[in-house]
Amino acid sequence: MASVARHDSQSPAVQTLAEHVFRAAALPALAVERWLRFAWIVKPDPIEVEWIKRPEFRAIEGDFAGDCDDAATMAAALLLADPASIAGWELKLRAIRMPADYEFSHVWLSVERGRFRVDIDPIVQLADLPVRGYAEELTLRLA
Repeated sequence: MASVARHDSQSPAVQTLAEHVFRAAALPALAVERWLRFAWIVKPDPIEVEWIKRPEFRAIEGDFAGDCDDAATMAAALLLADPASIAGWELKLRAIRMPADYEFSHVWLSVERGRFRVDIDPIVQLADLPVRGYAEELTLRLA
């Protein structure tokens, strides 16, 4: 997911979409969270298949539907498309796995600067964020 987000952030289609999402936004991470909550359609992967559609193709096709790892990858690509907008911020892909599960059950993007954090997750309701503290957590730093 991290390498896909980094690569696709350089796509002209992703950069154009990022400009649209960030327009007049004081804090791009909040703009991405708000935009994904409005535009994203939750659509699970087929049973027994883990599939991530590249953000570049989503931006070209206007296909903003997928599961949590698709949303996290899209959010990361949008923010990485404009490095100046995230200067000084840490981007972290976070994944959790419940104690009895074999695979990770949820993924989201966390954008942090000091004690301020924005969890970008259009799948989980805002009242239920952050989803952490009761499961094993993996963090992959993007920037």
